[in-house]
Formats: sequence, structure tokens, C-alpha cells
Amino acid sequence: MKKNMKLTKGNKIQITWLDAFGRGSWNTQEDVEDGLKNYIKCEIIGYFIKKDKNFIALSMGIQNDPNSIPFLCIEFIPIGCIINIKKL
Repeated sequence: MKKNMKLTKGNKIQITWLDAFGRGSWNTQEDVEDGLKNYIKCEIIGYFIKKDKNFIALSMGIQNDPNSIPFLCIEFIPIGCIINIKKL
């Protein structure tokens, strides 16, 4: 991820991030090691809306009709989990 990447509302971007996950039972040290090696990496493509110090907000669709609601399916990705952002 470019630290100073300039994003403006409507940019189509791809974000890759590490997702939180768990093991819902008693586990061994080997289970811990396996979880650290086999983590969950997610990717999403959407339209940049806004970011703050904690999140980047994306929309799956944007419309410009002033008489309609502008954003479809908003997603909030925690900045601390992001490993890559790419403009498309």
C-alpha cells in the first residue's frame, strides 16, 4: 500500500486485508502455529467514498442522480488490517 496514495471519491480500488478469525474450541500450540501460518486474506473491489484514521469506506456502486441515495452496499475496512490498496 502506498502510504500517501491520493484517493478521491469514486476511485475504483481493490483492497487486500487480513481478516480476524478464531478457533472455537480448546486448542494446542500447533493449532496456534497453524493459525499464524494459514491466515485469512480477503480482497474487495469497490468505489472509494471516504477514509478516516480507522477505516476506509467503499461502496459497491455509486450513482449521481441528485434525487436518489448515492451509495450501494457500504463496506468499512479497518485501515490497520490493510496490506495492499490498488487503484483500478
